[in-house]
Amino acid sequence: GTSSNRITIGAYGTGAQPILNGNFSQAAVELMNPSYLTMQDLEVINGRTWGILATTNVPGVSTGLTLQNLNVHHVTGGVYQTQNRKWTGLVVLAPGVIDLPQTDADGGLQWNWERLTHFDTVLIDNVSAYDTTLWGGIFVWGMQLEGDTQWKKHALDRTRRSKNITVRNSL
Repeated sequence: GTSSNRITIGAYGTGAQPILNGNFSQAAVELMNPSYLTMQDLEVINGRTWGILATTNVPGVSTGLTLQNLNVHHVTGGVYQTQNRKWTGLVVLAPGVIDLPQTDADGGLQWNWERLTHFDTVLIDNVSAYDTTLWGGIFVWGMQLEGDTQWKKHALDRTRRSKNITVRNSL
């Protein structure tokens, strides 16, 4: 989307929240480069490694992501290898994941990463994240350092960090 024309993914009308069932794929919902996007009023279930994964695969900034009024649950791992990936969970913002594989064969060790990318202006509001065997409920990764041999230097560069992230009314 754009600042004047947002994309909205969500329920319409009244009644129970529609269910997005990931059927145990890596991510029940994968939002790639989600600028000016709102996801709202939905139930997300049955991801294997992530319920909702918001990520980026190009250099630059992804701006204006809103996740609101969501229920995310039953993300339980499948054949997930815990020793290799600790940034997993129900709602995960992880910039720089390229070519997300649909299998766990290598535990993520051979993936490609984009390091010059981050999020700006993200709102996570009224998101209920529960029932997982993975690392986190709501997890925000500020920048991509996976496999970066100069991570100490790069972590100090504020221009590479995600910023203006708000999580409220969520558990």
